[in-house]
Amino acid sequence: MHYEIRGVVEEDLHYLAGHLRGADMVELTATYGSSKTPVEALSSSTEHSEKVSVITGSSGDPMFLFGYSAFSPRCKLIWAVGTPEIAQRAYFVPFLKASRSVLQGWFEDNPHVEYFLNLAHADNHVHLKWLQWCHAELLPAMPYGPLAEEFHPFLIRRAEYV
Repeated sequence: MHYEIRGVVEEDLHYLAGHLRGADMVELTATYGSSKTPVEALSSSTEHSEKVSVITGSSGDPMFLFGYSAFSPRCKLIWAVGTPEIAQRAYFVPFLKASRSVLQGWFEDNPHVEYFLNLAHADNHVHLKWLQWCHAELLPAMPYGPLAEEFHPFLIRRAEYV
């Protein structure tokens, strides 16, 4: 199956907000509570990021949105959400391979950055497995967000990629 990684347009956010994986929607709600709609949450993440990309499938519809933002001089905050389509066998293996290449490119583009970090909802099992595939170090879960749900902090270190 054909896929493309490209920049984000406004319509992507509306499409994704209505088609996210259930676990990604739970994670957005646990992160923002009722203070933001899914479109507002995705818009906020996109607006506050230095780099944002979307992966589209053969249909041209977005299936994965990801990016990073500044956190400290040596660290960037990384984030991602997706639709169930990204987990289809036709896309999943190419997506896995592309994930590591994208991370390597981000480290190469940011020579001062030692690691990417964020938190992932403890019940977002597919996301956690993907992070481990990307050589993320998962830390013990802790309460986070307005609902105090369990999230795993994670780190992806430069040493794994460059």
